[in-house]
Amino acid sequence: MSSYAPANTVKYCDFCSGIMSAETTTCPHCLALQTGAGGPGESDKLRFPAFMLAIIFGVFGAHRFYVGKTGSAIVQLCTLGGLGIWAMVDCIIIASGGFTDGNGKRIIRWT
Repeated sequence: MSSYAPANTVKYCDFCSGIMSAETTTCPHCLALQTGAGGPGESDKLRFPAFMLAIIFGVFGAHRFYVGKTGSAIVQLCTLGGLGIWAMVDCIIIASGGFTDGNGKRIIRWT
């Protein structure tokens, strides 16, 4: 006698934890691409070092060099972090968990 285990019909969003259909590739709540559906995934880089680099050396693009975004890091270095505005915005994005590395993977873990 075999047991029947029904397939999962719902899953939780990787970003907002909203409930959605298991076949969905984009969250209907926050429109985020799901990692289980071939999405970008989670980076091996850490948020704390990226955040501290952005706070201290943000105008020089140090946090972008750290995460592998070399092209935009050089532009940020040449413009002094967009006169500090770009660096400040990056600090906010890193703190909120929306910053990605050079491969497009979200930097989620603090330590």
